[in-house]
Amino acid sequence: RRVISASAWAASLVAAVLVTWLSFGPGITVDNKQTADSINLVNLMSDNFNQQKKAILVSYGQNDTALLSSDMQEQLQQLASARKSIEKALLEDANNGDLLNLLNFTQQQELNLLQRLYSTQWQTI
Repeated sequence: RRVISASAWAASLVAAVLVTWLSFGPGITVDNKQTADSINLVNLMSDNFNQQKKAILVSYGQNDTALLSSDMQEQLQQLASARKSIEKALLEDANNGDLLNLLNFTQQQELNLLQRLYSTQWQTI
């Protein structure tokens, strides 16, 4: 469980560094290739998030979030909705560094919530 958790945190750190570097990196010119690269970054971030989420669920022996209370499911649903809205906005403005940072922040909040929920449940068992 610790190895999976450590891997998830390491992957998060890599994604955060990549987003920061792309946001504050050397002068960025907008062209079709750059937009395609930004969309690929969003897809990479989404794939990374899904892998981390799956790793957290597997590490606590859960297949999904259906066993959580309705309040917790609602909070997770709100975060997922926000994440999807940001991803949709990034399809329109793929080079927006603020949106990329917001996506990263939202993904981390969702992962942190899952981690806290399941670690608390795990400790009470």
